[in-house]
Amino acid sequence: MSRISDAVHTRALQYARLSERRPWLLLGIYLLISIGCVVVTRYFMEIRTDLESLLPQGSPSVVALEQSRARTGSTDQYVIAATSPDPAANVQFIKDATAELKTWKETQSVQIDRDPSFFADHALLYLPKQDLEKLRDKLAEEIKWQKKLINPMFVDLRTEEEKVADDHERRKKCSWLDSTLSRRLGLDDDTFNNIVEADALGLVECEAEGAEAVVAAPPEPAAEEPEEPDDPPAVAALAPVPIPKELKHYLLSPNGQVAVLMASMSEPATDVVKSRELMERGELVLAKLDPKKYHPDMRVSVGGAYQNFKEVESISHDSTIATLASVIFVLVILLSFFRNLRSLLLLVIPLSMGIVWSIGLTTVTFGHLNISTLFVFSMLVGMGIDFGIHLYSRILEEYRKGVPMVESVATASVTSGRAMVSAAGTTIASLMTLLMAHFVGFIEFGIIASYGIALCLAAAFLIMPPAIFALEKLRVTPRPDTVDEGPLPQSSLETLRKLRVGTMIMLVVGLGVAGLAAANWEKASFEHDFRNLRGPSTDTGIAYGSAVGRNRSSSGALILGKDVAQMREVHKALSDRLLANEPDSYLASYITIETYVPPAQAERMEVIQEIQELVADRKLDRTKGEARQLIERMRVLSATQPFTVDEVPLWAKRAITEQDGSVGAIGVLYSTHKKWDAADVQRFQDQLGVIKVSSGDVLVASSGFILSDVIRTVKHDAATLVPWVFAALILVLLIDLRSLKATLLCVTSMAVALLFAIGGMVLFDIKLGLYNMIVLPMVLGTGIDGSIHIYHRYRELGTRRLLHVLKTTGLSVAASSMTTLGGFLGLLFVAHMGVNTIGTLAVAGISATLLAIFMVLPGLLLLFYPNEPGEVEAPPADGEQTGA
Repeated sequence: MSRISDAVHTRALQYARLSERRPWLLLGIYLLISIGCVVVTRYFMEIRTDLESLLPQGSPSVVALEQSRARTGSTDQYVIAATSPDPAANVQFIKDATAELKTWKETQSVQIDRDPSFFADHALLYLPKQDLEKLRDKLAEEIKWQKKLINPMFVDLRTEEEKVADDHERRKKCSWLDSTLSRRLGLDDDTFNNIVEADALGLVECEAEGAEAVVAAPPEPAAEEPEEPDDPPAVAALAPVPIPKELKHYLLSPNGQVAVLMASMSEPATDVVKSRELMERGELVLAKLDPKKYHPDMRVSVGGAYQNFKEVESISHDSTIATLASVIFVLVILLSFFRNLRSLLLLVIPLSMGIVWSIGLTTVTFGHLNISTLFVFSMLVGMGIDFGIHLYSRILEEYRKGVPMVESVATASVTSGRAMVSAAGTTIASLMTLLMAHFVGFIEFGIIASYGIALCLAAAFLIMPPAIFALEKLRVTPRPDTVDEGPLPQSSLETLRKLRVGTMIMLVVGLGVAGLAAANWEKASFEHDFRNLRGPSTDTGIAYGSAVGRNRSSSGALILGKDVAQMREVHKALSDRLLANEPDSYLASYITIETYVPPAQAERMEVIQEIQELVADRKLDRTKGEARQLIERMRVLSATQPFTVDEVPLWAKRAITEQDGSVGAIGVLYSTHKKWDAADVQRFQDQLGVIKVSSGDVLVASSGFILSDVIRTVKHDAATLVPWVFAALILVLLIDLRSLKATLLCVTSMAVALLFAIGGMVLFDIKLGLYNMIVLPMVLGTGIDGSIHIYHRYRELGTRRLLHVLKTTGLSVAASSMTTLGGFLGLLFVAHMGVNTIGTLAVAGISATLLAIFMVLPGLLLLFYPNEPGEVEAPPADGEQTGA
């Protein structure tokens, strides 16, 4: 004990004696602290699954989204969907449901229809003047021709085939309207045609590519809806009833089988408690209305953003499952090593309290868990148990030599304590490098995991001694009948030579495999497809997307202009972009004030009045067939008047209306990007995240941009943090080992382990991603512990006892690694695929670390320390760690 501070040993001995005298008192105190942590956590801990809170303040996507919420409020939609073969029954159900929802104090507005009559009445006013003039001229030609046909003196010498061909040529819509019209107006094709009865105009068929039809008003932006399956076969297989004309303006799917109610609520969908309450109240409403009274095959459900609480509950449930599974795996591993219940209790009790303390401290410091930190405690099960294993193993070794239990506890706390503190220091140092990250999820994970490690270490020192003496009062720990205190076995020169040859072969093979992995590291890919990182589906089973407009446009991003004038500039800029028809453009369509209130209406009215005069000739009443339909339709369309934004239907202009009631300073942009593909979202953000006009840059807000910025931040942090992790480990090792050569030796084994892990990722197609990126610093930090223990033991016992070191200390290292791995194995049993990847990468990383230690480290030790004499006279017992 000459190398150990007498003062430290004295304090350890004093605590051991106190634990012997008052074991139940100390355990009671620690238990009360644990109960307090549980109570605090029960009432004050919350789970956050939103990605926005994990980005640093000032991120462009966060700034834009905050501005959009401040100006438009929550965009969360509360949805009720009804499906049956009868459109009338579906509509009647949502009408009755609307009456119920309007009695709720949280309901701000309810929409079940989208009446297009206003836009049908003013359709010609939406055409730019040059297009109106072209329409006027083509109409004049048609009327001139029709007057010839109705003239009794006119003789038509054409054959029937020629008549059909001539009529088709004249009627082609591309010859009536410019093919770029829809792009100049910012409308998608379906929207362009869905209101004005273009069939009646004879302007629908067109052989020219890219031609469009008469303009119509765009739909209101579709509600954000989780991807859902198609209608269930039981409903979809039934022949749909044709949709009556009076029902067509309701929110119905094209086949009429699904009707939708969309409501805006005063409570945000992020409030898990309120969301659950609103969903339960909605289900009571559905039960009260009794869908079967409307149609025997009707099914109804509550959906929309407010069902997101199910994901929170699912993740919380997964967290519990992961922790329980991790505990079971660790217990099985511990039983296989220690093979008695007493040892199991002495290891599990301190670990459990250490984790509970960590959870309580997390509640006090953060008050929440996020997608990066939710499963940290199941990971601590495997990492935190290592301290108990090393401490208790050393206590048993001392005790079995005949040393009294009090002295055994004190000696083990001091001797093994240094290695434990050093191992904890390397892990904490690697985790604390996460504080340099920009991604808040990494930062919080680093802090929580760091004090989790520290508290598990403290729990091992504080709780194990009184737990031992409490059990001693019930039953004394048995000693072996004989104690072998002879010298530790030394390998013969022949055995040592064979061992040297074997380790060198393993070293060469290990370095070769690492080199091969290094040559292929670029093949390790990043997971951009968020469909592979989702939790279990929480959809309603009714696909209501087509009923709210998904067949016409995707959910939109908000354009944040400063005033109406700037938004008209934005309209022109987006129109030019659409006209450019770039093959890689993500722009599909857009809504601005100009979409609803066209400019220069007085100039357009001049041309419309000329059209009105053309079709007013009563001689045209004698036309027949399609020509008569065209004339009548043009008479209706030309009987229009200029209008202001106040006259636009509320359901339509809601998309460009702000909370203060102002209209026109915001807009909606629709895109063609794949919102589940982070790489595609990034390209969309780069292209349309900011719209540049002469009056300044205009931000575009989208929840998808949050995903884009999260992935950018995570990838950037990952690339910069790994070098810092190695730097932190080198610093801690230099302090502990006091030797640059020894430090580089241990770090080399970790570098090889990292390359092994990369090789495993390439070989088994394990991808890095948003969730599992956090594993790398932890694996490196915990994995180097094995190198530290084996290095210390080798320097103590010398070259001739390397085989003994591998059989004893190496076995402890394997046990610690297996329990750490067991802590991560629980994550393989969760339903959330993103969290599942944490377990997959951790298992691969820890396995790679263990493999690298035993393949590379022995060879490096013999290579750099070939003739270590060791302490033959008084060899320290296994587990004792000293500095070099």
